[in-house]
Amino acid sequence: MDFMLSRATRVTAQWASAPVQHAVARFWRDMEMTLSTTGFVPDNRLMICLAPALPPESYTLDVTENQLT
Repeated sequence: MDFMLSRATRVTAQWASAPVQHAVARFWRDMEMTLSTTGFVPDNRLMICLAPALPPESYTLDVTENQLT
């Protein structure tokens, strides 16, 4: 099975800066407003990590069945 975003998805960040925490809170709010509460609800998480080796404004996505990093 592929990663599935749901209201049960836990969103965490590697660091606790105010802008990152604000973005996580807004993303969580948007998930609550748009995602269904019926049907299959996977136990998974979305983890936001700092990658100092990448150039500014760059990112990578690592996806498993239970986690999006």
